[in-house]
Amino acid sequence: MEAASAAVDWLMSRVARGDTQALEELYGATRARLLAVSLRTVGRHALAEEAVQDAFIKIWTHATRYRPEHGPALAWMSTIVRNHSLDIVRRGRDLSDVDDRLAGRLLDPGPSPESATEAARDARRICDCIRSLDPLHRQVLTLAYAHEMSHAQVACHLGKPLGTVKGHIRRGIFLLRECVAARPQAESGVEAP
Repeated sequence: MEAASAAVDWLMSRVARGDTQALEELYGATRARLLAVSLRTVGRHALAEEAVQDAFIKIWTHATRYRPEHGPALAWMSTIVRNHSLDIVRRGRDLSDVDDRLAGRLLDPGPSPESATEAARDARRICDCIRSLDPLHRQVLTLAYAHEMSHAQVACHLGKPLGTVKGHIRRGIFLLRECVAARPQAESGVEAP
């Protein structure tokens, strides 16, 4: 166990010097333990995964703050993961709610022709609204939902801070909801039965 701890400490020192390969190795070496820490706090695997990914961004950006004389790197990292997980619980943030609501609007709830027509009408309205979004909001929503990227992956892909990307995603969802609610069903181009 001491050898593993020393290896993590050594990887952390490389990460503090900006070594991205070391960050990848550190993630591989500690992900399972940190996921367990988060899972005990948030209780759901998907939220725990998100918390660990967000925490690794913090670990990367704050690696120079780690002080080996204060304890092992894994303990420092576990604290970051636990604190971020607690923040998620405190905010009552449930990222899957957004996915479920959007999926519920896109899926056909029943096999009847009327429900299929209604679903097609809704899907067309949503697509029209997505096209009407400004390019930034359309891009972050497409990456997050159509390409199934986590918020951290979208931030990395765009080269923007995670908080900024999360704000753009929230704003894009808000604008999309407003647009869908404001568009009458007949405007979608499908005649009502």
